[in-house]
Amino acid sequence: MNRKLLAIAISGALTVPMAAQAVEFKVGGHVNRAILFTDDGRGSDVRHVDNTNSSSRINLKGSEALGVGGMKVGFYVEFEHSGNRASSHTMKGPDTTNATVGLRHSAIWFSGKWGKLWAGHTNNAYNGALGKDFNALFLSGVAFDARNLLAGSTQFRNGTTGGNVTSLSSTNSGFHGGRKSNLHYITPKMGPFSAAISIAENEQWSMRANLDGSFSGAKYGVGGGYEDEDNENGFSHWGVNGSVQFSQGTSLKVTYSERDFVAAGRTDAQNLYIKLAHSWGNNAIGVDFNQTDDLAAVNDEYTGWGVGFVHNIPGPKVQLFAGYRNHDLDRPGTSVEDIDEFNVGARVRF
Repeated sequence: MNRKLLAIAISGALTVPMAAQAVEFKVGGHVNRAILFTDDGRGSDVRHVDNTNSSSRINLKGSEALGVGGMKVGFYVEFEHSGNRASSHTMKGPDTTNATVGLRHSAIWFSGKWGKLWAGHTNNAYNGALGKDFNALFLSGVAFDARNLLAGSTQFRNGTTGGNVTSLSSTNSGFHGGRKSNLHYITPKMGPFSAAISIAENEQWSMRANLDGSFSGAKYGVGGGYEDEDNENGFSHWGVNGSVQFSQGTSLKVTYSERDFVAAGRTDAQNLYIKLAHSWGNNAIGVDFNQTDDLAAVNDEYTGWGVGFVHNIPGPKVQLFAGYRNHDLDRPGTSVEDIDEFNVGARVRF
């Protein structure tokens, strides 16, 4: 009884001021689980994992009008909670069954006719430069920045000796932005154009520009950006992206990006990504291809291709997905086995 009275008292203390001040407050998130099958050419493994392509998470967000020139203030906090993360999967290694909790976002924002300003740990500006995609297949692993998140810790195996060569995640990347403690300003939409710039510690900064619109029944998105991490990590990133979806549901995405190293004589790494997809009703299916050169080592050539399917169940916020991907590493002088992975699972949002 005492616990019930305490809960009622706390609820009343929270809800009354919110109603009086017209504060908008929401709690949301999702749980995303999958069965992951992996074959590294020397053995196979099956795991029940948290799908790191949109890891399980919970978020809190709120906003309130300031009453001055249409300005608003708000906050966004998000934690991921997962056990046996897919991106940490290793062949025959122990299950990481202990749940982990990690901070994804913790930031406040101000908005008005002048745009929006974020302050805190959240996406930097470059993070939104290359991601435009009209057919969302990322849960299946068929997405620009998703290919390492299902089995990224799996090792490529030497075709002669069977020993480890290098991890899958070290060989390929989309060279996109990330989350940092930063100031991040986003311009208001000016017709089809928008832009953003962010500044972080140790002279890190990034920017992006995007064009989004439609023509003859088709939708398009074009973006590009730059990320300077020379002082923090010894490299910078830049990339360009183009996406289009036609009226019948077919879409095409092409992205090119680079990692430019500060170290003299180090060959810059390049990445090309192409995706063809189609959506109808509550379904989407697609195939993609990507190639990354000179990342883990100079003269390395990684190539990968995949196929994925996602079905949205009408009514409840449930998505079913399945995907397959082949990973190939060409390293001069070394025989390397392919890695194959297959996943099937579901995400439930709340």
